[in-house]
Order: sequence, then structure tokens, then C-alpha cells
Amino acid sequence: AAQAEVNPVEPSYEYDLFNIFDNFFTHLFGVELAINLFSNWFWDFVEDGWSVFDLCVVSVSYLSMFFDAPGFSHLRLMRA
Repeated sequence: AAQAEVNPVEPSYEYDLFNIFDNFFTHLFGVELAINLFSNWFWDFVEDGWSVFDLCVVSVSYLSMFFDAPGFSHLRLMRA
């Protein structure tokens, strides 16, 4: 029931706006991840568990932009 309130109907202004914000934040988190990766170099990034978790969550977000699988929407909640 809660998901029906959050997800707008597909051919609507709210649906388009929701997708715009979703794509914007996915790219924003991707840029943040790239900055974190390059500022910590590779090994320090891999040793930090939160950075690896962030990499997994952002990767799932990018994958969900191209593939429509039911499990991706639940994993993308971890971004917040």
C-alpha cells in the first residue's frame, strides 16, 4: 500500500519528475563515488567497508537504470 502511494502512475507529470530526480541523484552519487575513489586511491578505498558498500549500492542504481528487475528497487533504498 505504501509503495502505491510513492510510485506515481506512469503517463503523468509526477512520474516524469520522479524519474528526473531519480536519475539526478543516481548521477550525483556516482560522481561522489568517483571523487571518493580517486581521492583515496584504490587500496584505501577497497579497505574501507563503507566505500565498498557505497560502490555496490551505486552500481545497483546504475544497473537499475538499464534493466528492470524487481529486486533492484529494494536495493536502491540503501542509497539514502
